[in-house]
Parts: sequence; C-alpha cells; structure tokens
Amino acid sequence: MKPARELLKNGRVSEAKYEAPLLSGYVREGAKNYRSGLRIKSAIDVENLCSCWESRSAGKICAHSVAVGLGYLKPPAAVVAVPNGPTMPEAPAGPQFVAADSADAALTTLHMILPPNFAGAWQKGQIMIVVEAEVSRNRTLVSALPKKNTFAVDGADLVLIESLRAVPAIFESGMAILSRDVFLRLLPALQNHPRVTFGKATRATISSAALRPELLVESRGEGSIAVKCNFPPNALLLWNATDAWLLQNNEFVRCGEALPAGSTRLIERPLLLDGDRALPFLAFDLPRLRDAFDVRAGEGVCLPEIATARPVFELRLAGALFSVTGELMCMYGDRAPIKALANAQDQFVFRDPQNVDRVLMRNLDA
Repeated sequence: MKPARELLKNGRVSEAKYEAPLLSGYVREGAKNYRSGLRIKSAIDVENLCSCWESRSAGKICAHSVAVGLGYLKPPAAVVAVPNGPTMPEAPAGPQFVAADSADAALTTLHMILPPNFAGAWQKGQIMIVVEAEVSRNRTLVSALPKKNTFAVDGADLVLIESLRAVPAIFESGMAILSRDVFLRLLPALQNHPRVTFGKATRATISSAALRPELLVESRGEGSIAVKCNFPPNALLLWNATDAWLLQNNEFVRCGEALPAGSTRLIERPLLLDGDRALPFLAFDLPRLRDAFDVRAGEGVCLPEIATARPVFELRLAGALFSVTGELMCMYGDRAPIKALANAQDQFVFRDPQNVDRVLMRNLDA
C-alpha cells in the first residue's frame, strides 16, 4: 500500500476510471508507462491486469494497480496558481566549481572517503561519507571552503559535485550519513573517480563496466521452474528496487544495465513459478531479462522457442432471414474459442501442440 500511495502522491497516476467490472488507468515509472488496473468480479474474485514485471512474475496485485484504485477513489486536487510575489534568495549550497582550465580560480581536487568497515555500514543502512578538498596541498573538509569563492576542478570532480548538490549536508558539514538508496544513486557519479578511499588509506574503485550476472533457470518438475542469480563468492551485494552493485576486492561493479523493474528481487531470493506462471515468464519476462543477465538453462531444462501463434478464425452467424448477426471467433490450439480482440490486455501463452519446445503467444495483429 505504501508504494502505491507514493506513486499517487508523486503524480504518476493518470486516467484512472472505473466502468464495472473494469478499473483501469496508467502509471508512469521511469521511462515506462504501464497500463494497470483490476477486473473486479466480486469481493473475493479480483484479477490484476497490470503489465509490469512484478505482476507477471509473482502473480500478485502490484502497487501500480493499487495506485490506480487510489487515484480513482481520491483524484488529485487541481493545481491552483499562486500569484507571483517577491521571493527570498536561496542560500548558496556551497562555493562555485568550474572546469580546471578556467582562469582566476584556485585549482582544487576532491577526495571522497567511505567507511573503513563498509560492509558493516551497509548492513546498518547508514553509510557515512566525507568529502575533503585539497587546495595548495592542504586538505580540509569541503564545507570549510569559502562559500563565495570559485574553485577549478577536473572533469571527474565536476560530475561528482553535480550529484553532491542533492546532499546539502556535504556542503554544510563536509560529511553526511546516506541511506542505501541515496548511496546507490551516488555511485554512478563516482565511476572512474581517482580519489575515493575506504578510510584515508585503502583505494576504492568504482568501475564504469557492467557485470552481467548469471541467471539460472532450473526445473522443479511438472512444468514448474526456479529462477535464481549466481554471483561470485565472497562478494557483497548492494541492491535496492532498481539498482544492483557488487563489491569485491575493494571494487564496485554495476550488475547489469537498465535492469527491468522489479528484477532486483531475484538477487534477494530465487523466483519459484508453477506451470501456469512459468510459461508467461518464459515468453514475456525472460527475453527482457536477457538484456541485463547471462541466462543459462540448468541440467535437464530446455528453454523454449517463443513464437507468435496463428489463430484459426470462425464466423458464427445467427438470426432469421431479415436479421442476421455475426460473431468472429478465434481459436488457439486446444484453448476455448474467444471473440476476436476480446480482452486485448489478456496476453496469454500456451504450448505448441505440434512442438513441446515452442511456446506460442496470442496474436492480436492477426
């Protein structure tokens, strides 16, 4: 419920409406716009219609669909324009930093200091960082720099400073305690930065390369599968809902790039899917996971070919001489016939009756 409220609060829900039995709307998350909602047949018979990865893989009602429901029950208030008036100037967050080739600016280098016992800090969810500035061979907290002065820094420091603006405490006291989420958002700005250490002595490397974790698909019998991530031994996994990093031998390496929403949950525990949920996962989700993971089939597992089905059409006519009605039906294998384009959001899949190693998807364009 809390993630759903956050989505609504941040204005991510649009076009929420309810026309019994269908609740529908759109939820924006990152660059994606999910069509979400519920088909409410009764108080105990509710079908989730969201197209997100978490909904498909876990088979549960996701935060997107709940957010649509909240958006329908409590539409966001209209924005009221505030008359323009005098505003107080914002206090500067710190000194101005410019490129190193700028004139009339003191050459400066920044040093980022991470906790010496980083694993312990991560487990507590409290990662203290300290930022020091070195000017004329003298190192001091960045907060001690004169607020109205201009300092020249290299390209790596310019990227870092831009991200540190989101952490005002750094420019106020030179240090800050970050949550896991905030620290992971900061890591990309530290990639290839030459002056990051654990304590003041041990060099830390933040790699710009990305690791493709191994994703193993194993059979659990009777069509069920288990999907799990395999990582190098003695590595510390750093992850949240959207990002995953690996810390090994004092080096931070990103796990995959553009991870599909919800896929970091595979890092926490294996995904167990019975036969009814395994086929949609193999058809819709596994192809997207291949972009970020090195997918491998376990012993005795044959990952099926995914193809688009070719339905058989049947026109059913009914009526009398002066009034004839027609109904176009689609037939997919042994499935019960359905009306053409009925429930377009229902992207079902099924085994090819002619080839057990092929999974066929509904063909809405046929």
